[in-house]
Amino acid sequence: MSPSHTHSNIEVLSDVARVLADPVRLQLLAIIGAAREISCTQLVAQADVTASTVSYHIKMLTEEGLVSIIVDGRRRYVRYEPHHVRQFARSITAPGLFGGN
Repeated sequence: MSPSHTHSNIEVLSDVARVLADPVRLQLLAIIGAAREISCTQLVAQADVTASTVSYHIKMLTEEGLVSIIVDGRRRYVRYEPHHVRQFARSITAPGLFGGN
């Protein structure tokens, strides 16, 4: 295993992969990514799921750093964090992760 793929790095990759494996979370991330920033109300309407479902999945995406929450008065916005998504993509395709060069 290369130095960049230590046990703790593998755990982080596994956590992000687990979060992205859920179809609802992936749909939400796609909607947020397309908008770059979207209100929670708009996200619920576009995703066609309940507010509690969005809240649950946004919490998980936030914990992995894939999105962030912006509070503006009484409104909450979800912001896409592309650098974390790109970092995950680079890490998962890095040489040596699966025995390749």
